[in-house]
Amino acid sequence: MSKEWNEAEGREMFASGMSYSSIARHFGTTATTVRCWLDPKYADHCRERVSRNRKILKGTNATPVHTYRCPPVEDIAARLAEIPPDTRTLTQRLCGDPLPQRSALYKMQSGNA
Repeated sequence: MSKEWNEAEGREMFASGMSYSSIARHFGTTATTVRCWLDPKYADHCRERVSRNRKILKGTNATPVHTYRCPPVEDIAARLAEIPPDTRTLTQRLCGDPLPQRSALYKMQSGNA
């Protein structure tokens, strides 16, 4: 069930022993959001952390750690082309044998070790 946030109802639910996750499901939001609504100290902590990270990144070329940029399609295609075709039998796959041309024995024999 998803409904608009009602602080009195949320506090009553929390006081009755419901978890942040249960309350979040009731209101259609996340547990972290509910915790921020119900716990001012936690909300302040989150705001300070975000502010501190923004100050660190301000004026630099750094990007946040959680930001992921997908490599260009050409790079992905080139990396996939390096993988040899999988000619292993079912038994070899189930037993965890390496891909052809990727085993330590192959690398040692070909001098690529």
